[in-house]
Amino acid sequence: MDGIKAAHDSQSIKFRTPFGAVDVGQKVKLSINTDREIIVAIELIQFDGTRLNMGMQKEYLNNGEFRYSVEIDTSDVLGILEYYFILIDGYNRLYYGNNDEHLGGIGQIYTYNPVPYQITVYEKCYIPNWYKEGVIYQILIDRFYNGNEDKSINSPKENSFIYGRWTDNPMYIKDSSGRIARWDFYGGNLKGIINKLDYIKSLGANIIHLSPVFKSSSCHKYDTGDYEVIDEMFGTKD
Repeated sequence: MDGIKAAHDSQSIKFRTPFGAVDVGQKVKLSINTDREIIVAIELIQFDGTRLNMGMQKEYLNNGEFRYSVEIDTSDVLGILEYYFILIDGYNRLYYGNNDEHLGGIGQIYTYNPVPYQITVYEKCYIPNWYKEGVIYQILIDRFYNGNEDKSINSPKENSFIYGRWTDNPMYIKDSSGRIARWDFYGGNLKGIINKLDYIKSLGANIIHLSPVFKSSSCHKYDTGDYEVIDEMFGTKD
């Protein structure tokens, strides 16, 4: 199969219909063009690793090329569905998959280990009106308010520093490699949010979106270390 030409573009409805993510149960038509008549199959890889090979129907095009198509039923493939094409000519076998950059669109031919394309299969969910019509107030907890009457800091972390005033400008102390050497804290906590509920409501907000609350070494907690423990600087599960 030297010199075979094939084309599939996951970002074109000519080769993939519908384009983009699909609702579970929706059918997706996938096609690939070749410059000669061969056998073409598609390999599907489900989210749990299950693999399935399917044959494809051949169609002769007026420009002398051949198009091979198949319709995929997504009823049982919730999550990420991957696919690539198998090109067979006698005892020779090649693969057509995604490009090396994993960007989708026009792919390329592989002799082995093709990079697969992806289809996101999602399940529609009900969004309550209180959320769709709500006003969200987002809080980065450490930077919001210290609810302790004496303004003491809950369980200060080792090798960190606490700002002397809430009006101090935030800063990072980094090592020679540019990594954070000492995390900085203002001392905001969950009790502070509770104390400010009336204030938040007075702004017209009826939904609060908190930054992560779980145990970690940083001030922002997006590097959570334990999802079952509230960070001691913020408070407790109670």
